[in-house]
Amino acid sequence: MYEILFLLSSVFQIYEFYLIMQSFLISYQKSVNKYHVWLGYILFYVLLVIENFMVSIPVINTFTALICLLLLTLLYEASWRKRFLAVVLSFVTMFMAESILAGVFGYVDADIFGVKEYYSYVVMVCLPIVQFFVVLLFRNINKVRNKIEVPFTYWAVTILLPIITVYLYIQISRQKSISQIDLVCCTVVIFVINIAVVFLYDLQVKAFMMKKEKEFLELQNQSKEKQLALMSDASESLKKQRHEFRNHLNSISYYGSQKDWVGMSRYLHDIHVKMLEDEDMIDTGSAAFDGVLNYKRQEAKEQEITMRIAISIPKDIAISPIHVTTVLGNLLDNSIEAVHSLKEKWIEVKIFFKCNRLNIQICNPFCEQPIEEHGEYVTSKSEKSLHGYGLQNVKTAIEVYEGTMMIDTKNHIFAVRITMFI
Repeated sequence: MYEILFLLSSVFQIYEFYLIMQSFLISYQKSVNKYHVWLGYILFYVLLVIENFMVSIPVINTFTALICLLLLTLLYEASWRKRFLAVVLSFVTMFMAESILAGVFGYVDADIFGVKEYYSYVVMVCLPIVQFFVVLLFRNINKVRNKIEVPFTYWAVTILLPIITVYLYIQISRQKSISQIDLVCCTVVIFVINIAVVFLYDLQVKAFMMKKEKEFLELQNQSKEKQLALMSDASESLKKQRHEFRNHLNSISYYGSQKDWVGMSRYLHDIHVKMLEDEDMIDTGSAAFDGVLNYKRQEAKEQEITMRIAISIPKDIAISPIHVTTVLGNLLDNSIEAVHSLKEKWIEVKIFFKCNRLNIQICNPFCEQPIEEHGEYVTSKSEKSLHGYGLQNVKTAIEVYEGTMMIDTKNHIFAVRITMFI
């Protein structure tokens, strides 16, 4: 009976080691596939079972398990430091659970070189369940540390599932009329329930995350299409301006050829007045910056929004036009949307390049206080799945240049300050 329960418990414990390794080391070696992983853990199980039956001495069993775990880490893509940490963490997790349970039930053997002499069926089954609780708890904490959202229901499953199953098994094992076969079947059911619940819940969470990622990618594609359309419109606007400029040169050349200096003077005056009305087109020599800023300023002007722009950059600045439109396009879209219904409609843009650093600052007033969750600003719109990705796209573009973004909301002014290393 003891041997059967030990075999079943060991299967469950191997699964727990697998969960810890997956959580800590994450990715496999390029030459490793899932069959190699299965084979590795099966061999680990077989070796530990054989050794425990032949040499049931804790210190030897522990040393063998450590060596096997270290060999298993070779399946994963990681540094040796991380591999050692994974092994130590795995063993500490298991040892803590075993020590607590052994202490509670009074099965403590101080002689680590002696042969184990306690054979409690309850401890044999409850031990891996308690270890399972510790493993799940570690996984949740590790996800939170990596800024991965852990739903409340998952925390509930982590805490309640092991407690309920331990309680049920203790109650079942106390029944005097239960046969050994029934006890073994109950053990199998208990272990299967624990594994199945977590496995199925992980699948559900994974499917949910894949769905969210798909939505995010679709929205990113829409954003890229929007930015490309913006670049196309801006490029078309610049073409029209160049065409108009050539026409002006032809007209001035004609006045010169006719020596009509009065007519030329009036014509130049008219051009000057028109340029003042158009607030002077931005011309830095960078088509990406000029296109986006001129296009957005025209869009703001149509909504009676004053956009003050100060820019000083080299014309050959080494930044992708896509990233320019992603950063400036999204930020200016947000600013225009924020001020279009206010009495004070203004946006201030400052862009300058110094010491290989591109600095961008965009400020605008706002009415409703922006919503901040976990240090991130989120959309206040009702359809959250369709909005709120603008700043995420901006951050993604900034990270390419190892840049930073800071947001300030003091005195009802929303200010975004960006630094990118070019």
